[in-house]
Amino acid sequence: MRRTLDELIDSVLENETRRRIYMHLLRTPGDHYRGIMRAVGIGNGNLSYHMQVMEKARTVKVRRTPGRTRYYPAEINPGPVQNDLRRSLMFTIATSPGVTDRNLSVKFERSVRWIRENLVILEDSDLIGITRGRATWRCFLQVPEENVFSMNPSGLLHSPTGI
Repeated sequence: MRRTLDELIDSVLENETRRRIYMHLLRTPGDHYRGIMRAVGIGNGNLSYHMQVMEKARTVKVRRTPGRTRYYPAEINPGPVQNDLRRSLMFTIATSPGVTDRNLSVKFERSVRWIRENLVILEDSDLIGITRGRATWRCFLQVPEENVFSMNPSGLLHSPTGI
């Protein structure tokens, strides 16, 4: 007898380790491999095996970007502004057109590399534009400013009137 997708997901999450991984991803969608490994407290090989099982059963989504692979629970849309810090980047760029990656790094207390990784995700989604210089990047909005200020907590755009 062939099992339904729901039955397959249930059987995958019966395992205690996979359930801990899944619960971590519900709390921290978009976490990267090492972050999951540290949070759940398991080794590389063990996590690799369980992530393969979960990916095959479609309980997790994988989003690969240059230099980073992020994992999400299957029911969460890994949109470009799903992440609170990425949403904060958008607000900062909206209020400070032309802000540099280095200024953002200081403001958010993150490395320039981390800032650039997230700026590229926003740029690939046509939300911001980046002017790349030799040492710094300048960032500008590509969407109307009112759209940025009308983002709801999930990061999805809705009309300013709430309709």
